[in-house]
Amino acid sequence: PNYLTPVFFRPEVLRKYYDDPGKYSVEDGYLRCGCLWGLRMDNDHTDYVVVWLGDLGGDLVESERTYWRSFNIPPEGKGISPTNFKRAFAAQFADPVRSDLAFKQKLRSFNKDFLKSNGWDFYLSLHKDDRHFLIGLRILATDNQAEFDSQLLALTKVLIDSLNEKAIAKSLTNLNPNDKGITKLEKYLDAHGIVGYAEHIKFLRVLQDLRSKSAAHRKGTSYDELIHELGIPDEGQKMVFTGLLGRAEQWIDFLVTCLNTEEQNRP
Repeated sequence: PNYLTPVFFRPEVLRKYYDDPGKYSVEDGYLRCGCLWGLRMDNDHTDYVVVWLGDLGGDLVESERTYWRSFNIPPEGKGISPTNFKRAFAAQFADPVRSDLAFKQKLRSFNKDFLKSNGWDFYLSLHKDDRHFLIGLRILATDNQAEFDSQLLALTKVLIDSLNEKAIAKSLTNLNPNDKGITKLEKYLDAHGIVGYAEHIKFLRVLQDLRSKSAAHRKGTSYDELIHELGIPDEGQKMVFTGLLGRAEQWIDFLVTCLNTEEQNRP
């Protein structure tokens, strides 16, 4: 077999690395173990991971190759992603399509551009003890309630708890003493003449409620109602969280379109 023979693995192969962010980093198209080793991979799929045979043999130590081998699956009906094809064979820049990778890329880009344009952070950087929430944020490999709960906590930490409430509220004159983060955000968007934010604010509120009703307490009919309210089919934890990541990506797209443009064009 030649170097560029694609080898396929179950997505659970990456769980070990996601769960130890102090040692490993799972990135868009790359797996890194500090400065010890790195592995190119095609992780822009939801159902499997692809690695070139030559990279498996040349970049992984024997113990890691043995670990990866235990997740190997047949290649029938599978292929590399369009993203990987553009990067590897067409020498083109290509953004990831997979929701978790695309969301994290867009979030980083928005934060950087907003700070440059406005002089303050819309989303605060996570504390060093909380950075694993963003690093480990991912589509679930399988339907797993414990993983769903942990990822729901991570997404809420990144999207809601990290809002720069102090800076968002600074220019507002209509705040009430009990107004919290999402309410401050809603009033900020309204004060700046932004339209079309209602569905996104609804998503953030439902996400916050889901954290309370799913990850923090026993589940019940209210949990099912919240999932239904977002219009996400309840087809297992993996599909539900994939839908939540898709809505999170849409929220960042909305911020990029409305806030960055609005602030840059302000006299």
